[in-house]
Amino acid sequence: MQDETWSKASAEFLSLCNKYGDGLSDYVFEEEKAVMTFISNVDAIFKKYPTWLFQKRIKTLPLQGMQISSVGALYFLCESFMNSFCKPLEVDNCYQLRLFCLTNGVAELIEHNLASKVLVNSSINDATRDAYVISVWVASRLFGGQRQLIRGSEMSSFGTYYRHQDIKPKELHFPESMTEQINRIFASTSEGKYKAIVSKIKSQGLRDGLAMLFYGPPGTGKTELARQIAARNHLDLFSVDSAKMDGTRFGDGPRALRNMFRAFAYCSAISDCPPIMFWDEADAILSKRVTVSYASDREANTEINIILEELNHFSGILIAATNHMDNISSAMFRRFLFKVEFPIPDANTRAKIWKSKLPWLQDDEAHTIAERYSFSGGLMDNVATICLLESVLTGKNPPLSFILRQCEGQQVGAEKPGTKIGFKYNNKV
Repeated sequence: MQDETWSKASAEFLSLCNKYGDGLSDYVFEEEKAVMTFISNVDAIFKKYPTWLFQKRIKTLPLQGMQISSVGALYFLCESFMNSFCKPLEVDNCYQLRLFCLTNGVAELIEHNLASKVLVNSSINDATRDAYVISVWVASRLFGGQRQLIRGSEMSSFGTYYRHQDIKPKELHFPESMTEQINRIFASTSEGKYKAIVSKIKSQGLRDGLAMLFYGPPGTGKTELARQIAARNHLDLFSVDSAKMDGTRFGDGPRALRNMFRAFAYCSAISDCPPIMFWDEADAILSKRVTVSYASDREANTEINIILEELNHFSGILIAATNHMDNISSAMFRRFLFKVEFPIPDANTRAKIWKSKLPWLQDDEAHTIAERYSFSGGLMDNVATICLLESVLTGKNPPLSFILRQCEGQQVGAEKPGTKIGFKYNNKV
């Protein structure tokens, strides 16, 4: 019933904001009188839907004594948030009453921490323009629990936003040496424990963000573990695309990083349980500082400083995965609470993975393949895909001899069994 009320009331509220925001251009109007009429009509919607959570919550904000243009500006910023999530409302794209309210009322909203100013690239030229959005705490107060407002299209500027129900559950197998740490991570991010952990950490004045670093050779399950943590604990996953953090113009990179963390903060604010921010190929984001020889070097160092600063007061769950640990600075390394090394699976673990991917295998057959080929999970996926293709073509499951031939083919260019893969650490390879 509440969802139905929210849907109906929101539609009327958005329609009214659109009508008064941009729809008065056909005739001259008195701004303050128009704002008063607009607010009066919003109040009428509130009275029509007394159980609407939005109208109940907005009455808890400190709006008493504010000028009417400030109240109008807040309504228009809420309209923007409901339409476009955390995408800031650009002043240059506003007209009529919406422009009047923002111009005259947003400063008071900022003073009371009800709104935030954001610099964005103008759609008109290369200059940056003023834009505004409701503050994170206001988003939490007004829209907490309204996870449907998070739109993948708005997050696509930084990466891909996955709903937890869209992530396919998978059976994972890791060496026994990793079991305790992985179980602790699953438990720490579960709905039942996460909030209690954060509350306890905050009470001691410590950083409440749970940051984890997964490192090791390619294909060892780093990305899949992050996805399965999200799926099993019903957490959405915001996968950051590091390539989108680099802009074509000077200053784009630092601004993109700020906006990425800001967008994630809003995702967390309106979710009952915060999503996971996942950085794949994290060494591209967490790289070491460089000696400044060019302006681009200075910008790269600025980006690193921004990340360090953001991680210092990060709130939520962050997982970073990298194949190149030696590219990550010690300052970054210290920001991560959990550091999990992903080795090439041992023979017993590989046998379990083979059985899960090719369930028709006998135990001794799975062990034969596992002992002969020190494959990562990625190479096993290749062989499994070929075998499934063969089963469709022939109508029967391929025998062990066929599987072994495919493994031989996958060995071309792959690391030989026993070859060290990784990085220098404590002066050892």
